[in-house]
Amino acid sequence: MARLFDGTNTIDEVSREIVRCMTLAKEGIHAFIMVLSTKSPFTEEDAKSIDHLQTLFGPGAVDRMVVVITGADAFNDYFEATRFLTTAPRHLK
Repeated sequence: MARLFDGTNTIDEVSREIVRCMTLAKEGIHAFIMVLSTKSPFTEEDAKSIDHLQTLFGPGAVDRMVVVITGADAFNDYFEATRFLTTAPRHLK
């Protein structure tokens, strides 16, 4: 699995990895997976990653995005988890 937008790669490295992945996925990309944690805030870098995916693959890329949120055990109850999701930044919604 490629970790493209983790802040350690240059845009050229990201672009090369995307081209490599596209050649391996002859039937196309079925999903993008974004892993977030409840223990760290949604950053501007995270938002830029989503914007970059949309630039590369079109606005429909977010329709194929699976967001995994780890650390749900940090929530005390269902309402706290719901509040986390409803107050999420625009890019995450």
